[in-house]
Amino acid sequence: MAAPTWEAVLRHHPDDVGAAQELARAREALGDAEGAAAVLATQAARPDTADPAALWLEAARLRTGAARREALVQAVEAGCLHPGTYARALDLDPEDPGLAARWAHLRRVLGGETCPEAAPFAARDALDAPARDALLPPSLEGWLAPLGDGLLAPALPDRAELVRGLEPLATAHPDAADVVADLAARLRIAPPEVFVFRGPGDFGLATWPTTPPAVLLGAAHLPGGARALAPAPLRWALAVPLALLAAGHPALESDPSLVGTSRQLYRVFGRYAGLAEDAVDLLTLVPGVDHLARLERLLRATRRVFAARKAVDKASRLASPWVERRLAGPAGPRGLGPTLLGGARLRAQLHADRIALALTGDLGAAVEALLLTSPAPPELGAGAAGGLAALLAGEAGLRPDEVVRLTSLVGWAARA
Repeated sequence: MAAPTWEAVLRHHPDDVGAAQELARAREALGDAEGAAAVLATQAARPDTADPAALWLEAARLRTGAARREALVQAVEAGCLHPGTYARALDLDPEDPGLAARWAHLRRVLGGETCPEAAPFAARDALDAPARDALLPPSLEGWLAPLGDGLLAPALPDRAELVRGLEPLATAHPDAADVVADLAARLRIAPPEVFVFRGPGDFGLATWPTTPPAVLLGAAHLPGGARALAPAPLRWALAVPLALLAAGHPALESDPSLVGTSRQLYRVFGRYAGLAEDAVDLLTLVPGVDHLARLERLLRATRRVFAARKAVDKASRLASPWVERRLAGPAGPRGLGPTLLGGARLRAQLHADRIALALTGDLGAAVEALLLTSPAPPELGAGAAGGLAALLAGEAGLRPDEVVRLTSLVGWAARA
């Protein structure tokens, strides 16, 4: 059919991807490459499009220069968890060596490929306060303000009691202490004292904004430990608590049970999660859609929701009484309940994760460190070497907050 016919079809059925593709082919055949690309880009930008990455990639093929680069960025953002998206984007050449190097690195991490040329992308030499603030996840800025009265901030423990009997990191692992000093200098903060804790459950890190601040590191991550971290993953792991201190995030009480279940993954995103549970059922539980595609749709949905406060406010006016009660929570109408607390803590964590990755530039090291310092089974840390995409697609017993941290980190790295 001719282009005008397909245009008529799209006017009556704007969500018809096939009609959009046929119209694009017709326009391309007439020599209107930009017109064809515009049709595909419009369809790709629709929130209900099933596979926007493929449409953006086709639009990129039809464009050149900065327009091609932008279409490729959109494609990678939409399909950030699929190694194949990066492969096709690189084949189309973004004409940006830094971007190409970053995408090659992400492709290797997601696919578990051996690509000598896919080295970690360039790390930032320094991150002052404005640069750190620029890495805030959508709507995090100002979102922690209600916590200023201390309703959810626990009384900090006495620092002397907190670190009593713990070994300084400078004694247990001098090289790691040097890493802390270097990272702190890049963040423009004084290096906190880091102590090693031992005993049952001696993994993970804890950040305490005492005076002076203290960071606790599980002995399991030191050489010879059950969750030992190589130098690059250890560097990212140490950067995270320093980022929390540099960004001034409060110490919040936390409980893994607050982050919900895998079926309601969205609720870990915080206070407004209940407003979108119906959408989550549609976006993440549709039969026949692979798990990675569901997670990518979830990432796109959360960006839209939290970037558009007006939409959230409108949704809240339409919320059911049950959702309104959830928003209020047990702490009253200000919403200072478990949902807000879980979301606040996770969002602060996402911010720190981004800062740490910006300082280190190695997504593979970040993934390994995140898995080994979390309650995830330690074998999953090694399993990530076979490809993060396979690990996520297999739903290998990861907690919802771990899935969110991993996917959010990849999504940010893909478009940063």
